[in-house]
Amino acid sequence: MKNIKTFSTVLYLYLIITVFIPNSDLDATTTWKKPGSNHQMTIGYWNDNIVYQNFLKNILKVGSDDFVTTCLWSQVAYRHSNRWWIFDLYYNVLTNKLANYRFDLITSRISVEKDSPRALYQIGTGFMFRGNYGGEFIQNGYHQLLGYSIIDLPYTEHTAIGLLLLIKTEPYLIKNNRHVVKLSFCNAYRTAAGPSNFRAGINSSYRIDINNSPFTLIAQGRLGYIWYYHLDNLIAPLFDNGLGYTLMITGSYRNRYGLSLWRTENQYGRHYPHYGLSFSLKPKGRRLLRISDIMIP
Repeated sequence: MKNIKTFSTVLYLYLIITVFIPNSDLDATTTWKKPGSNHQMTIGYWNDNIVYQNFLKNILKVGSDDFVTTCLWSQVAYRHSNRWWIFDLYYNVLTNKLANYRFDLITSRISVEKDSPRALYQIGTGFMFRGNYGGEFIQNGYHQLLGYSIIDLPYTEHTAIGLLLLIKTEPYLIKNNRHVVKLSFCNAYRTAAGPSNFRAGINSSYRIDINNSPFTLIAQGRLGYIWYYHLDNLIAPLFDNGLGYTLMITGSYRNRYGLSLWRTENQYGRHYPHYGLSFSLKPKGRRLLRISDIMIP
């Protein structure tokens, strides 16, 4: 783990230089990023049990409705000077049925993302809050509405606030208007409240334009490994290291509205799936939803 921390420190310093030094050669926009496009917003939701107790449960694998069980997310992105400024807000409901406790996590993050011919870079910072933020009400309200079992777990008395530091680099192996293949290395360090992790993997995306149609489809996939570290006694039982994958499909209408559906496997190292969806409104934005956007906490 010492080697990971050293690598992350060097990478963080390198990305600060790379992202903020002006260089017009480094802005490699693709066909779905129109020149002059500059803002958009996205809301998303994912759950380990989204198909629980319905007709799809015989077709799709479902989770245990435990650990990282419910996630809500909103994002506002603004493009300025060949960089995306990204504001993210994440809300996570976590439970531990075996140890009989629950808590919620709220993460606020601001980051800067820059695309170059060689790689995609992102650095960011923010805060994470752990405590009682209404997750029990939301979870059991949803269960009551659909006739599911109530999950009666007490909130832990240990609240926490932590600082978040994010660094990510994704070197391109293949990059053209339709097909992208890239490696991905990301470290998210939290001083407290939530889990720190280092992720490494390979991502691929393919764009499908439908002839004479305003609709576009973009398929994305990721295969990678995640290492968790700096975990306290409440966080540690809910996360584990492991190999996982993500499959995502995004549909876009005239590059102004986007709907994404995805499935992750072992996203948090507990060998459970998560199913998610998001909606993007892009009046003047062309940033493609990235798999790394949903890899939280």
